[in-house]
Amino acid sequence: MERKFYWKHELPYVIIYWSMTFFSFFLGMILNLEKAKFHWYSLPFFGLFFLFIAYNRQKYIRFLGKEVKLSKGFFYKKTIELKDIHQVIIFNDHLVIHYETTKLDCYFSKKTIQNVTNAFVDQLPEKVRFENAEEI
Repeated sequence: MERKFYWKHELPYVIIYWSMTFFSFFLGMILNLEKAKFHWYSLPFFGLFFLFIAYNRQKYIRFLGKEVKLSKGFFYKKTIELKDIHQVIIFNDHLVIHYETTKLDCYFSKKTIQNVTNAFVDQLPEKVRFENAEEI
């Protein structure tokens, strides 16, 4: 069964990211509403806004049977077999996946972290460790 969970970065990165996203939207609106006619030079800012929104939807973890597909954006997608994951550390609001020589910090909402935790416990019960979190 295929399951997909969207993740986000730490709060400081999220604040900067969404500030840039809405800055491009509001700048496009200001340029467009400067006069009563449509301005073509406001389109790149709207395009940048939608590009930021699309990029944000590309960060996910997908469980594919014996593999996990990690995506950090448009061009970085990596498929890892479950046996190659060394350890998964689960905190209250995020988890850290150690694989090969890399670690990935993923922040989730409370509902999603429970579902991701259950998915990892089902797939890798011996490699999951809880830190400052209640076992689910």
